Amino acid sequence: MKDHTARRILVPGLIAVAAMVIATACGGAASASRDGTSQPASSGPGGGIAALSVAPGGAAAASAPVPSDPAAATAADAVLVRGKEIFEKTAGGVGCAACHGMDGKGSSCIGAPANRGADEEQVRKALATVGMMSIVKLTDDEIKAVVAYLAVLGKQS
Repeated sequence: MKDHTARRILVPGLIAVAAMVIATACGGAASASRDGTSQPASSGPGGGIAALSVAPGGAAAASAPVPSDPAAATAADAVLVRGKEIFEKTAGGVGCAACHGMDGKGSSCIGAPANRGADEEQVRKALATVGMMSIVKLTDDEIKAVVAYLAVLGKQS
């Protein structure tokens, strides 16, 4: 029983360390081409990710900036604040941003596609089937909060 508990603690920690080392070694979301110019990160199979309008409060909430002060957030903003927190810090013990970048633009170096603007179906499919992401377990409400936050990222340049 102790071995199982140790694995539950150790595995996410090792994944987090590996992701940070790889992301640091890659130098961010852009990669260099053969001629040395910077190229944007790949958005993965199927190209770009469609914009989303599933945020609480409708499209206006999806285009609104995420409040930086959780105490000042309204009920609708609270979902975005929670989505940002999960994306940046919570999911998998390190947050989605560890691989996909704080801006959700992805990292071609480690094969993490852009996920900004991803819809709920795309997020659920990725969490269920894609490599190390299948380790991450989020509730329905957490997934909806992350999707709402990704919608905001998708509207930013």
